[in-house]
Amino acid sequence: MQWHTILTRQSQPKEEKLWTSFIADGTFTGSIQNGTIEGTWQADGKDRTVNINFTKTPSSTSYNKEFIEALNNAIFYQGDSNVLLLAPEGKKTYIQFAHNKQD
Repeated sequence: MQWHTILTRQSQPKEEKLWTSFIADGTFTGSIQNGTIEGTWQADGKDRTVNINFTKTPSSTSYNKEFIEALNNAIFYQGDSNVLLLAPEGKKTYIQFAHNKQD
């Protein structure tokens, strides 16, 4: 299932669109600034926890670092067929993905 996110920082008004496909076999792929990402993921539906591990990341930019850290720090998830929210411990922030309806 392919999910898209838009990451906007106050210091950079231009929106950057990223995409990530979380595949049922427990892998994911995606596209971010300057390259692609790959890795594995696991989710527990009972307690809504998630574990995301990267096996491939592109060269580091401040933008990539922010996105990768948000995924690395995610341990809880919430969502439905339209939206996926990934949150770190404390659940005070989150990264939001919207499902690509064309898939």
